[in-house]
Amino acid sequence: ATESALKPTKTTVADAASEAARDYAAERGGELIKDLAGTTRDDMRALVSRAVEEGMSTAELQAEIEGMGAFGAARAEMIAETELAYAHVQGNVRGWEESGEVVGTRWILGDLHDDPDVCDECVEAGIVPLGDTFAEDVDYPPAHPRCRCDVVPVLKDEESP
Repeated sequence: ATESALKPTKTTVADAASEAARDYAAERGGELIKDLAGTTRDDMRALVSRAVEEGMSTAELQAEIEGMGAFGAARAEMIAETELAYAHVQGNVRGWEESGEVVGTRWILGDLHDDPDVCDECVEAGIVPLGDTFAEDVDYPPAHPRCRCDVVPVLKDEESP
C-alpha cells in the first residue's frame, strides 16, 4: 500500500470532538459565569479555548484565570473545572452528532454527588434523544458549578432499557 493510502482521509470522531470543544469554548466560554461582562468575558473565552486546544489541566487553567486578576483561587478553580467540563462535553456531543451512530445520551452522576439536585432529575430522565434536554434548562453537564456528572452515548444498535 502506498503511504497516501494509509493516511486517513476523514476526520475521526475524536478529532471532531476536540475541534468542537475548542469552538464551543471560543464562542460560548464564560457564559455560565455570573457577573462577567465585556472584555473580561472575551478574554475568558479566548483563554478557555486555548486551554482546550493546548490540553491544559484544571490546575493550569486555574492559574491562568487567577493571572487575569479578576478572580481569587477558589473561584478560579471552580471556573476552570466547570468551563473545561462543559467544553469537553459539548465537543463529545458534536462528535457524536457527526458520527451518525449515536441516537441518544444517558446522564451519569459524578463520583462526588452526595446532595439531591437537578442532576438526579437528569438521571431519572433515562435515555434522552441526542440534542434534547434532560431537565428544564439542562441539556448536558455540567448542570451547576463543580458538577462532576457526565453523559454517555447511546448507539443506534443498543436496546432501550
